[in-house]
Amino acid sequence: MVMPTKYSKQMITNICDRLANGESIRSICRDKDMPTWETIRTWLRKKEGFQEEYNRSKQEGIEYMLGDNRAKALETLERAKQGKGKVGLEEAAVLKLLMHDTHWTAGKLVPKVYGDKT
Repeated sequence: MVMPTKYSKQMITNICDRLANGESIRSICRDKDMPTWETIRTWLRKKEGFQEEYNRSKQEGIEYMLGDNRAKALETLERAKQGKGKVGLEEAAVLKLLMHDTHWTAGKLVPKVYGDKT
């Protein structure tokens, strides 16, 4: 049986720091020291200020992921230009999917910043 995790400022800081560094909440919840998703959802509804901090951290995480994915794509391109390694179709397809997924997610989670300007 999983023991409930106690709410603490340190726990919230840890969760939000990891989110801001691009880690998914699903990945965070897998750690044995972390609360379950159900617990976090309860805290988001009931703990004052947590929803705002969580949202801000998610937005920072999106910024991080966009930059990280762009860097990966540019590194792959540079490697191919210098002939230091072949860029296979699979790698190119995965990079394209990763970029598309990150941009789509950013547009849905932070539409004012990353949404379609139609």
